[in-house]
Amino acid sequence: MIAGLLLAAPLIPFVLSTATADTLQVDPGDPESFDTIQAAVDDASPGDRIVVEAGTFNESVTVDVPGLAIVGQASSGSNATVIRPPSGNGFNVAENDIRIEDLRVDGGKNGLLLDDTTNVTLTGIAVTGATNNGVHALFSTDVTIDEAEIGSAGANGIRLADTDASTVRNVTIDGGTRGVHVYAGAGLDLSDVTVDTPDEHGIVIEASQRVTLQNATVRSPDIGIWLLSSDDSEVSTPLVEQATTNGVVVEGASNADIVSPEVQDASTNAITVKGSDTVTVTNGLLEGSQRGFHALDTDDITVDGSTVRNSTEHGLVFENVDEGTVDGVSVSGADAGLWMITSTDVEVQNAEVRDARQDLLNATGTPDLRVAASSFVGSQARGIHLFESPGATIQGGEIRETACDVFLRGIADASTSDTTFYSANNASELSTDVDAVPCDVQPVHAGALSDHDCNEEEWHFVITDLKETAAPETIHVKWSDGTSSDLDLVKESGTVGHYETTPGSHLDDTVDEATTSVSTDWSGEFNLSHGPDVCDSEEDGTWQAETVETDENLRDVEQTTAGAYAVGTGGIVAERTVQDGEVVWQTIVAGGASGNGNDLYGSDVSDDGERLWFVGASGEVGEYDVEAGVLDDHSGPDDTGDNFNDVAVTGAADEANVYAATDSGQIFYSFEDGASGTWEYVTPGSGSSIQAIDCHGPKACHAVDTNGKVFATDDGETWEAIGIPDANVNFYGVDSDGSDDVWVAGGNGQVFHFDGAEWTPTDLGDADLAAIEIGAGEGYAVGPGGLVFHYEDGDWHRETTETEENLAGLTLSYAVGASGTAIQAP
Repeated sequence: MIAGLLLAAPLIPFVLSTATADTLQVDPGDPESFDTIQAAVDDASPGDRIVVEAGTFNESVTVDVPGLAIVGQASSGSNATVIRPPSGNGFNVAENDIRIEDLRVDGGKNGLLLDDTTNVTLTGIAVTGATNNGVHALFSTDVTIDEAEIGSAGANGIRLADTDASTVRNVTIDGGTRGVHVYAGAGLDLSDVTVDTPDEHGIVIEASQRVTLQNATVRSPDIGIWLLSSDDSEVSTPLVEQATTNGVVVEGASNADIVSPEVQDASTNAITVKGSDTVTVTNGLLEGSQRGFHALDTDDITVDGSTVRNSTEHGLVFENVDEGTVDGVSVSGADAGLWMITSTDVEVQNAEVRDARQDLLNATGTPDLRVAASSFVGSQARGIHLFESPGATIQGGEIRETACDVFLRGIADASTSDTTFYSANNASELSTDVDAVPCDVQPVHAGALSDHDCNEEEWHFVITDLKETAAPETIHVKWSDGTSSDLDLVKESGTVGHYETTPGSHLDDTVDEATTSVSTDWSGEFNLSHGPDVCDSEEDGTWQAETVETDENLRDVEQTTAGAYAVGTGGIVAERTVQDGEVVWQTIVAGGASGNGNDLYGSDVSDDGERLWFVGASGEVGEYDVEAGVLDDHSGPDDTGDNFNDVAVTGAADEANVYAATDSGQIFYSFEDGASGTWEYVTPGSGSSIQAIDCHGPKACHAVDTNGKVFATDDGETWEAIGIPDANVNFYGVDSDGSDDVWVAGGNGQVFHFDGAEWTPTDLGDADLAAIEIGAGEGYAVGPGGLVFHYEDGDWHRETTETEENLAGLTLSYAVGASGTAIQAP
């Protein structure tokens, strides 16, 4: 409200006139001033200055007079000038040559909207809580935003759309969906912009030209800085920290320079260049990301003088790149160093690549690769790996401290000169023969191409007995349809490497050939494990692999009232549990009952299912209460230090009869729950190792040894041999279901059944069978290489399993084996 009247004409409140402009005061507490900013604007003339005192103004201001300056007292603190629009925008600027400074806008759709303006300056402003944009410049030119603070905008902190020749500098943006969004602009200069924790992206420059971004800092975005379909632009000295996907992305852009970027801990790529041309990245520091740098479907890309550290996967990747240069780049601590895939005209020079688990430089389908004056040091795999990349030249530099200096596969020609090699078996010049392997490796071909297990969804290969030999990263498969594939190493279980197709691929084909290369020290097997070509409609189900929290060999498994338990080497006892909906065999005992880490070989459970007994090396005997989680040590019964191979338990918890079979052909027994001083022993046979023991009554049991003998007792103390005549194989497993129902598994795939009168043999192949379990006329026998036979309706059939490991222990629901293997019956 304006106070005072003179001669029936309104006064001009507090107007200080000059030759060119007036100053209008906005102060609701001063009767000589304007009550509202809008009233002052409405009364102003072009070029006037409006000074707004501290306080809160509940209004939306439309600035439609050219040349105005609207100046508040401050944008923060107790002396702030605050505009709080009840609806709409804080400021609607619709004229040219406007200056707004030192005030704050709280709320509104847009804090400040500039629509079709020229020469507008916003300086010293703050915007909080805008539901759309903090500042939105639309169809404008020569906009300057300086010394601004913007927080919690619903969309963008600052959006410049169809706005040219403008400047944003010294701006801090906190929260919001995006920090800065530039769309369809040209000739823009952004500098010293900080964006903290946006919901999506930090700074997006889209469909624009000639944009310069300097000294930007973006923290915790999805994408830090995104140069999208924008040409002739430069991003200089940005810092991006903890991006949930990529630090800096250049996509669909032309003539872009990324200068001195620093990206820390991006979850995917520190820098991604995709579908672009003529892009240069210079003097970057890219650290702690999944991949340091990834160029994809890009022409004319240069990475110069940059450092990539501690990438969890690749340091630098060129994929489908035409004309790429890596110059003066340092890569260290990556899982793999430089990776070139189906690219052309690529040059690597003055590079230093160090300390990778995989290849330091890998080129696949990248002909005429040129490597010059570069150093490749420290890899568990190869220094340089060239696959189907002919015409490569390696000149100058060095390759050292690698498992293999240079490995060629599918190469017709390659050459080196003036390069220092350090591998003992590596010559100074590469062979020009196809599939030459100048490193200490050998080519190998897969077997079992027609004799393997069924799997209707995938093909699976295994390489065994790797021991100290590194598993090959890939194998090369030629299919019956004339195509070929490279299958990656999907896992290593113990000394076995596994390779498989994507589920659903090549289901109608067969394998013509599968090849790879391994160290010349390797002497294992490379085989096709399973595939769809041998499947038919009558095949049994598949035993499913389950997760096990140990790589120890599991030797036996039991079902208790608390679930399944397995025992193994190193004194491991593992419990089958469900965690977050996933089955996991979790280690609950490490080191056995004695705590000495003695290997465990056999287990059994009390008749009520409440006690798990296990035995092992050096007289190890343990009893585990599965309900209370209490472990008792009964090791060294009768002071023996012999190895126990198996145990049988009859009776309930706390009153069990316990039988333990030794490597020296003895059976130790206690009829008082294994208590100290209650153990005795007997030697039923010649002293050959007793491998398995099982009982069908309190003191009625059967045992087998490696001399082809089966022993029986009905009092638990005296044993007699009951067979097997002319078996001529070692016995490893026994299932005692009655005096007239005994099953024995042994060498050369032999299974025998005793009906009380005679033994009936069945030949299941050549593999030694480690364990057998039959119940109610149905059961299983297991052996090496994931072998499982199913007995049903009087016949045996081989079943499919999701493992190639040797199986040793068995129930009717689970089998366990080498390298922490556990599988569940279908």
